[in-house]
Amino acid sequence: MKRYLILSSLLLIVALPVDAAEEVRRFDRNGDGKLDQWEYFSAGQLMRVEADRDSDGRVDEWIFYDKGKPVQAEFDTTGDGQVDQREFYEVQGHVQRVEVDRNGDGLRETPDGKPLAFELIYTDWDSPRNAELIKSYLQPVGIRLDLKVMERNARDAAATEGRYDLALVGFGGLGSDPDGLRSKFDSRSKARSFTRVHGYSNPRFDELAAKQLTATDPAERKRLVDELQVILAEDLPMLSLYYPQDVWIWRKGTIDDWYFAYGWYGGGTNGAYKHLFVTGQRTGTAIKGR
Repeated sequence: MKRYLILSSLLLIVALPVDAAEEVRRFDRNGDGKLDQWEYFSAGQLMRVEADRDSDGRVDEWIFYDKGKPVQAEFDTTGDGQVDQREFYEVQGHVQRVEVDRNGDGLRETPDGKPLAFELIYTDWDSPRNAELIKSYLQPVGIRLDLKVMERNARDAAATEGRYDLALVGFGGLGSDPDGLRSKFDSRSKARSFTRVHGYSNPRFDELAAKQLTATDPAERKRLVDELQVILAEDLPMLSLYYPQDVWIWRKGTIDDWYFAYGWYGGGTNGAYKHLFVTGQRTGTAIKGR
C-alpha cells in the first residue's frame, strides 16, 4: 500500500520551535480550521511526521525519517488509539514489508487476516528446551511458533526433503570448500543435506555456481564466489536463528593439548579425539608401539 502526503493545498502552516535544535511545523491539511498534520525537524532534518487522517482529533499515522527518507510508518487503522499496522521502507523509499495486527493479540497477521505462525519440528535428541527458547524469542516480535516433536528418523526425512516451516537440526555449516554454496543454494542441487535450502531459485546464482565449480584460475574462482555471497546476502534465502556454542572439558593429565587434524573423527570433533585414535599418544606424530 502506497501512501502519499499532499501538501500543495494546505491552508494553514505554522512553524514553532520546540527547542534550540528541534522545530515542529503544524498544518491544516484539509482546510477545516483544525490542525491535522505535524512535521518534526531536528537540526534542519525531517525526523517524523504525525497526522490525524480521519479528523477525530487524535493522531493515527506516524512516519519516521532518516536523512530525509522514510524508514518506518505506524498506523492506527481502527481508531482505538493503538498501532495495528507498521510499514518498513527500503533505501529507495518503497515499502519493503508490512506488519499487521488488527485484533491486538500481539501476533502479526498475513494478508488474509490469519496469524503469522510457523511449525518447528524437532526431536528429543535436539533438546526440547532449545525449541521452547526459540518459541519464546519469536513471540515478542509477533510470530507464533507451534512445536512438533518427531521421531528422529521422521524428522531427518522431513528435513532432507524440505517438508517443514522451521527445523531444529544438529548438523550444518558450509564446509571448507566454497562449493558448499552451490550444493546448498543451487536450485538444481541434488544434495540431501539437512541444511539444503528448498524453494530458492536465482538463475544468476545457479550460473555462477556452475562456473566456479570448473574454474581453474584461483583468482577467477574467488571473484565468482564473492559474487555468489553478495547474491545470498541480498536474497537471504536462509536465516539461522542462533548458533550454539560447544564447551569441551578434559583432564590435562590425559590430554595436554588440543590438536588440529585434517578430517574428522568421533562426534564431529576434530583434534584430540582423532589424534588419540590414530596415534595412541597424547602428543607428537609417532604411532604407539612402533
